[in-house]
Amino acid sequence: MKKLSVLLGVVIMVLALTMPAAAFENEFGGYWRTRAYTQYGFSGTGDGGKYPLVNGNQNTIDTRTRIFYTAKFSENLKFVNHFEVNATWGQNGGYGQMSSDNSGADTFRVARSYVDFKLGQQRFVVGVQDFTLARGYLYDDNAAGVKAIFKVNDAIYLPLIYMKNYEGGAGYTAKGGQSYSNFDMTTWVFYPTIFLNKDNTLKPHVAYLYSENASLATARNTNMFNDPTSATYLPGATKVDLWTAGLEYDGKIDIFDLGATAVFQFGNIDVPAAVYGGHDSVTPKGMLFDIFGGVNLGPANVHGKFIWASGNKHGEDPAVSGDLKGFITPGKKRYMGSYLLLGGTHGRWHL
Repeated sequence: MKKLSVLLGVVIMVLALTMPAAAFENEFGGYWRTRAYTQYGFSGTGDGGKYPLVNGNQNTIDTRTRIFYTAKFSENLKFVNHFEVNATWGQNGGYGQMSSDNSGADTFRVARSYVDFKLGQQRFVVGVQDFTLARGYLYDDNAAGVKAIFKVNDAIYLPLIYMKNYEGGAGYTAKGGQSYSNFDMTTWVFYPTIFLNKDNTLKPHVAYLYSENASLATARNTNMFNDPTSATYLPGATKVDLWTAGLEYDGKIDIFDLGATAVFQFGNIDVPAAVYGGHDSVTPKGMLFDIFGGVNLGPANVHGKFIWASGNKHGEDPAVSGDLKGFITPGKKRYMGSYLLLGGTHGRWHL
């Protein structure tokens, strides 16, 4: 599938360069950077790197190249592609190694590839694209899915979102005869945007993450229940019915900007009763709040942000209580500050 996507991307680019200019517009962009960085104490143990994990300390130089290409057929139809190539200098198997032209490594990535079109006032985005939900606390990553954005008027937009988090596969398992489709993981989101006026916006949301059996979802950024290092590790978890509801506010008063976020999680996750003290399910009870503000002083801006998320306190093991109070993050969201607060050090320069 990946090779096919790359081939289609190449074919589109060739056609774009050979077809008459009047047929559509070709838009190119990109990004290139090389950085060197050193870090220690990023083990997440809070010991300041005194007893780091294997990847806790690092001294590295890497290069990233991104190429953006959009085929714009009209104001109502465009085909968007983002390609990426990464190299860590000297890394065996990557194009940053010695004799990079003969490395044979799979270093070329299709980061995004989607079609964006309008039918009347309604907009649809289909393919591998960027998804950000609840300011990224739930999702902030590229994924395969669909956005259907329905415009009620200039002040109200009603997006419906479908994401495929994990594909279980085709056929049936040898043991138990389960369909591999039972191991799929999908997300549905209703994510309105309401403009109260030109300076104040509300974005409520309701999201539903579902899997008939999440035990195989061990791929990157889908393994929140199967990763032993995760705060929401639930060994043996099967059926997942995870709901989140939240509200975001953004406002501006003169030279001040401010905002706040609240997210609540509820639902049900099936687990083996023999492992969880007789509980055949655990109940998600995660919460997250943030508040932020800033002031525009002309040549300088000052901003501050406070984030609080619930966790499982000592002695509140879900296997005992049946409650999962740790905030579940189904998609990617990282805050370097969380590592620094644990005593880590990070320094880098860019070219």
